[in-house]
Amino acid sequence: MMLEKLKEYIHSLAQDKRIGALESFLKAILLFLSFFYFFGILLTRFVHNLKITAPKKAACKVISIGNITLGGTGKTPFVIMLAKHLIRRGHKVAVLIRGYRRKSGNLRCQSENADTMGDEGYLLSKELGLPVLVGADRIRNMQEAVNKYNADVVILDDGFQHWKLKRDLDIVLVNALNPFGNERLIPRGVLREPVSSLKRADVVVITKSNLLGSYGALGLQIKAVSRNSLLINSEHRPINFMDLESAVFELSFVQGKEVCLLSAIADPFSFEKMVLDLGAKIKLKFEFEDHHRWSGKDMDKITGQCLKNGLNLIITTEKDAVKMSRFDRSLNLQILILKIEVEIKEKKDEFFSLIDRALKQA
Repeated sequence: MMLEKLKEYIHSLAQDKRIGALESFLKAILLFLSFFYFFGILLTRFVHNLKITAPKKAACKVISIGNITLGGTGKTPFVIMLAKHLIRRGHKVAVLIRGYRRKSGNLRCQSENADTMGDEGYLLSKELGLPVLVGADRIRNMQEAVNKYNADVVILDDGFQHWKLKRDLDIVLVNALNPFGNERLIPRGVLREPVSSLKRADVVVITKSNLLGSYGALGLQIKAVSRNSLLINSEHRPINFMDLESAVFELSFVQGKEVCLLSAIADPFSFEKMVLDLGAKIKLKFEFEDHHRWSGKDMDKITGQCLKNGLNLIITTEKDAVKMSRFDRSLNLQILILKIEVEIKEKKDEFFSLIDRALKQA
């Protein structure tokens, strides 16, 4: 618990959410450490470019969906959208995911739970009903996907920095609302690589573009470093609400209602903006670190504060809802899950044609 609190504190410094004399001193230390992190990136690239050990060629097609920041780009709904497209095209698809903050270190596949698969892995498994292989060893999981599940395409979730496995297509997502943070590397910022690394991408997707008035300047910034990449934009759109028993509610259900927001995601701002745009009145909100696992103490605090403030409606995300097993359903509280979908807006046909060509190449 203390380690998690420390990580949350450092992450808040990287996002410039804390100010003060002590915080300024700590940020200077983090900036110094960022130079060592940058040296590690350069060393990794140097070794990769020497081609001493070539990336493993998969026995199937590999599409990577990644980013250059610490989360918040909407990878999970994008993976769902792409996987459904590939299934409609007749492909046998599997997803390879690391499974952040899961309790088990073993390989997991389908029908487990959020503790063993991680919140994203379990959500993907529930939503898609296809093999979702969880673990840090992506090569082993790829071989498992091919040998056990006859996959002809694997989606490599968060694979842009994974050098060991050869990809047929690299897709990188950039959050329109917060593209690169303060444009500093980890741990002083949220960048996992410099912005210039986008030049390695085959496709760059500006996500959540409907939540931003104009993204023209961001598009120009991306094209300046990634001239040969296909640049497209996508929208994250709410489609309905669902409760913990899978009953469906129209988006208009929350209009004018006072609600509590509950999330443990990297980009709570976009979630909040979508709920506000639906006409809800946010009276209380709880924001935890990305992938935070709810404890009984957490849920007691949240439900207690809701009842104290006269609130009987909690709105949460799909990723957070899969961890709600500790919620006391006997309380007079309703939890609604905001269901969203990703839609490609510009160059949609060009995007899917590029995918089809990549999958047909020998």
